[in-house]
Amino acid sequence: MSMRLLFAVGALAVCADACAADAVDEACPEQKASLSPQAAKNLSHYHLDAARPNDQRFGTQWNLIRIGAPAAWLRTKGDRSIVVAVIDSGVDLQHPDLMGQMWTHWVPNNAASGTIDGDAHRAQMQTIHGANFYTGTNHMPCNLFGGPRTVFPCDAEGHGTAVASIIAAQTGNATGIAGVAWYAQLMPVKFLDEDTDKCGADRDCFPKHAAKAIRYAVDSRANVLNLSWGGGDPDSGLYDALQQTTDPKKNILIVAAAGNAGKNLQCVPHYPASYALENMLVVGASDSADGICAASNFGAKVDLYAPGCGVVAAETGGGYATKDGTSMAAPHAAGAAVLLKSLARNWSPKEIKGYLVESADHPDTLRYPGGKSPPLPRLNVDRATSAPIEFDAKIENTLWQRGDSYELAWTVRFPSQVCPRGNLELVSESDKTTQSLTAPADVVDWSTGKIEALPNFDGQGPWRVHLRATCPGTGVVSTSRSFTLL
Repeated sequence: MSMRLLFAVGALAVCADACAADAVDEACPEQKASLSPQAAKNLSHYHLDAARPNDQRFGTQWNLIRIGAPAAWLRTKGDRSIVVAVIDSGVDLQHPDLMGQMWTHWVPNNAASGTIDGDAHRAQMQTIHGANFYTGTNHMPCNLFGGPRTVFPCDAEGHGTAVASIIAAQTGNATGIAGVAWYAQLMPVKFLDEDTDKCGADRDCFPKHAAKAIRYAVDSRANVLNLSWGGGDPDSGLYDALQQTTDPKKNILIVAAAGNAGKNLQCVPHYPASYALENMLVVGASDSADGICAASNFGAKVDLYAPGCGVVAAETGGGYATKDGTSMAAPHAAGAAVLLKSLARNWSPKEIKGYLVESADHPDTLRYPGGKSPPLPRLNVDRATSAPIEFDAKIENTLWQRGDSYELAWTVRFPSQVCPRGNLELVSESDKTTQSLTAPADVVDWSTGKIEALPNFDGQGPWRVHLRATCPGTGVVSTSRSFTLL
């Protein structure tokens, strides 16, 4: 199995309706030069109800504006307890936008690496920021940062550094770029590099190393695995390692890049994205005009699209560059998963995946090549982090008088992926009562209804009643509408 880092490539043919090919000229070249007029407008006129970080290059990050990140940041910026494993080419831990975001694990000095000797003058513990399976030796350092007691996997290629910065670059530090999530721990697990000859004649060493990297991340209790790589052949060892993540007790979401062959994944599989795993979110790439990037794979196997053409990201050595490819799209979804998980702690990976897809935008311009599909889902973290219950209600008889009954009418939508047992309650402040209006097992996606109530109000008004929609047992924040009876 030949593994590839998923930067965008050049002119490709793509598979559209069924498996018929349509010609595509080139992969997003205009993104490197300029933004679309609408993207440029959005950068300078985005919604005022939004958080604007002071990062120097934030003004170039059309991608964050497009997915609604600034509005989402008013609700959550993530959580440092959430660990995202960047299983890739390593990460440049000396980069000013990443050095403060690393996962850290303390291990006994002699357990870190066979290359670190037992010098009596060294301390007995070492900090581990990840692992290096590219060399075939667990924890082997390719650089030392901050003295001989710190071990980490470096990134000569630069791919993993770019991916990590999109997920959770240090934000609000007046430097570089903002990440989708401000707060998260990044766990770099290296198994790829620019030197593809490392394996020699053993081409199967790539999936072998990938499987070891995945098991390391699972054993180290990562919450999200970002896989911005892949190849055309399945591998049983790699699949077995991914299967370990499906254990509900491990609670792991996989985010996989769809690949850059410009093909329909139903026609031309791409692994690991083509594996059927219910906890894996497969992400294709969209551009600043909300079209599909020409190099992006597509098809029913792709769950969601996110910006992946002309995206500014960190690069090895402390700089920044414009990157293309589904490799850059996947970390947008991984960062979004961090934001959503910080609000919905007890949601399963399947629920997180489902709601990221369910809350997506469907721009009319985002279709299969040749327009041969309905509009496709593009990530919207603003909507994903909003109260997922869509709810409206009104009081029918506004001229209510003491002793009269009153009528409330409502329309409520409980998203089926994350709220299969929604409940609607009438809460009265005056008589301290709560009345359930819907049997949880009977609620479907949309519920409309009307209730006539005769409250037992004592004392002087005004009196207030609340219609409250909840998702019992899911951790979804309830939403309500309040009415005053004079």
